[in-house]
Amino acid sequence: MSSSNNLLSRAKLHGSEFVVKVNHRMLIEKILARYSSDFVVCRELIQNADDAKATSFCFELSCESNGSRRGTLHNSIVTEIRAVNNGAIFSETDWERVASIAEGNTNIESVGQFGVGFFSVFSFSEEPIIKSGKQYMAFTWRNDSLTTYRCELPSAEHSNLTSINLKMRKTSTFKIKSISNMLLLNSFVSTAQTFSIANGPSMTLIHIDVIAKLNIDEEFHNQIKRILKKSLPSNVRIQLLYVPTNTISELQSISSDKIDLETQILNSLLPLKYYENPIIPSGRVFIGLGTHQTTGFGMHLCSHLIPTMERENLDMQDPHLEKWNKEILAATGQVVRFIYDQLIFDSDQLKHSLSAQFSTFSFQTSVPNDKIGLAILNGFFASKENVLVPVKQPTLPSRLPLVPSSEAFLAYSKYIHSFLSLPLVPLELSNNGLFNELKQRKLLQEVNYDVIKHTLQTCILLSNEFTGLLHWLCSTEVNNDKDFIESIFLTIRFRDNDNSPVITLEKIKHYDEINPSPLLPLPSNVIPSRIAIHISDENFNKHLSLTPLTFDDLLNFYFLGNQKYLFKDRNKVAHLFNLISRYWTDIQLSRKDQMKKILSQIECIPTAKGMKLPKESYIRSQILSPDLPIITMNVVQHMNQINMDGMRVNNRRRIQLNNDSDDRVLDEFLKLIGCRTVHVQSFIAHQNTLSNTPKSIKDSCLIFIQYLIDSYKTMSEEDIAALKQTQCFAGIYIIT
Repeated sequence: MSSSNNLLSRAKLHGSEFVVKVNHRMLIEKILARYSSDFVVCRELIQNADDAKATSFCFELSCESNGSRRGTLHNSIVTEIRAVNNGAIFSETDWERVASIAEGNTNIESVGQFGVGFFSVFSFSEEPIIKSGKQYMAFTWRNDSLTTYRCELPSAEHSNLTSINLKMRKTSTFKIKSISNMLLLNSFVSTAQTFSIANGPSMTLIHIDVIAKLNIDEEFHNQIKRILKKSLPSNVRIQLLYVPTNTISELQSISSDKIDLETQILNSLLPLKYYENPIIPSGRVFIGLGTHQTTGFGMHLCSHLIPTMERENLDMQDPHLEKWNKEILAATGQVVRFIYDQLIFDSDQLKHSLSAQFSTFSFQTSVPNDKIGLAILNGFFASKENVLVPVKQPTLPSRLPLVPSSEAFLAYSKYIHSFLSLPLVPLELSNNGLFNELKQRKLLQEVNYDVIKHTLQTCILLSNEFTGLLHWLCSTEVNNDKDFIESIFLTIRFRDNDNSPVITLEKIKHYDEINPSPLLPLPSNVIPSRIAIHISDENFNKHLSLTPLTFDDLLNFYFLGNQKYLFKDRNKVAHLFNLISRYWTDIQLSRKDQMKKILSQIECIPTAKGMKLPKESYIRSQILSPDLPIITMNVVQHMNQINMDGMRVNNRRRIQLNNDSDDRVLDEFLKLIGCRTVHVQSFIAHQNTLSNTPKSIKDSCLIFIQYLIDSYKTMSEEDIAALKQTQCFAGIYIIT
């Protein structure tokens, strides 16, 4: 086989010589005038002015005269652009260089290097003109060759300035704005596409193939043909490749250190990437080969998109090419929306991980050009139909019903999800790009203070939801907003379960550590202990500005408030008296006198004969007749007294443990309010029933006297008065 050197030598000696021809128009319009970045013409002209040591640069726009006022010029049609600078006027070398392609500035201090930047002006103008000093140069086309004419300016136009005059191409109007008119979607085919390695693993993706019929006006088509030098196809294919949900779930369950090299190769094909736990959408745009451009969601896209010269990005500079690319991208968004709607209605899909199912549609900013992803998004949301989203509802805890996004709410806090009875997007989806995009487009409402306040005013919380609300108010998310917390505490309604009575709290100021029986009410400004036990003292005091309810305040509520009905209910009063007995030693004498004054006038004592006044009730003893109204409560002489600081629970805070079966009541308390221990008349009647034997009388008297000796110090005033006024030992001699 001949070497390359031998073949080259032979060709020079014996071959036919042909000079390489250059089609100037093709070279300039398809390559030199098509840059991928924004404002290229302006940038290149400013750069040239800087190389000429200019200190000023003016960019003038001439528009069609339409009678518009200055404030509405942005709606006018530009007819000519004029760039003027005060740099050095063109030298002979400069005139020669600008008329040559790829002869860059040889000055080592200049920015320009390649000698092609000036030709970007042909993206605006067919025949640009350069004026510098006393001369000017006009560029014009002779067939496909570019020709220049250099000439002397009229003496009146001589100056020390250099200007580039760009007469704009013939204007054209985009007559078609609707994406459904330019590309009519005709067919939709979904197939499984398997990628495999010989004698190795395989992976199946979903391949979508859509055929769209082209429908554009002739003028627009001619503009495209002028740039591309070829026609557009009559039918356009839009192909998408995405990962099935079950495959995503399987990949999530595999540890990264257990994935072999062959599987890693297959994973590199996926439009989703895994970094630790999050799934990152990594779809790319393909135009045969892959480009550097991402789609901004979890699908690869291949279609008749027009790239830049280097075929690494899409051409979004020329307005006609940009329009074409955007129409295809918008149509792609419509297809993606159709796929989303189909998947969301598939009930089996919702059995998989939510993050896996929605990862494909987690829209992100596309790179390097964010216009690409935005165009796809506009197509996705072009439908007038509501986007359906799954939500969690308290009434359907085991299901995720679908609702229009306009009826759903987005919350980023786990605490808000624990108490707010609204159709909330599941927390694991709150950072998904789709839902953030819905929020940005005002198609999904984010939960805010106003939403929370309104919802709490119209709903009834369960106990666990009330606890979640308090945790949220203590969190950094609320950040000690005292005014907001106070507004929340104005009114809260809750209950322990669906069958429990509703408790209304108003203007909350305290939390309960005393823990009275659930049969006993608390002031409406006090958080019950069964809720308060879950919140630390520090959080109550520092974040919520609440203080513990004192026992004295609780007694005020029971005795001074509208709570007298409690004393007439035999079940409730037993628990209330038990509570008072537990704190007896800590109650002030003045408070005890107050209780005596109030209770002595109320039929508040449960007896065998019904509810009685204290002075009509008797504490059970062996000297009393069973026919008397004997107190039915468990009266004791001693009780373990409760210290006001309570007991430590779960190392969090002090709270009293309540035993609903504890019906013990301190006899000292009952005697104070007037309950009786002695009934002389029943003793006398008992005496009369005894035989006249001295022994029987003696035994009865001894028992009675011994009782008086043991209890006279603690007798009620009523008992002592009765003893003084009743003759019960007359004519009796007791000999021991």
